[in-house]
Amino acid sequence: MAKNAQSMSMSVIVVAALALLVLVVLSVIFMSRMGHWSKDSKSCTNMGGKCVDLGEKCPTGYHTTGVSLYKCYSGSEVDDTKVCCISGEAD
Repeated sequence: MAKNAQSMSMSVIVVAALALLVLVVLSVIFMSRMGHWSKDSKSCTNMGGKCVDLGEKCPTGYHTTGVSLYKCYSGSEVDDTKVCCISGEAD
């Protein structure tokens, strides 16, 4: 009888360890996807804007907000030499 009790607790520990491992793997996958989503949600071009060099005027129909809400990217890095111009009328 004592042997059954011991094997049942060991199986519970194994199942709990596997469940914890699955949660860790899912968390890592979710967090890495959130990083991509966060970058994409702040991208100037994804928000319908155009990136222009600092000091240049925005194209007709576009304006800057004065505060850089959206980022211009060069590859996967933020390009600090550019500013985002948003379409629409300036406030």
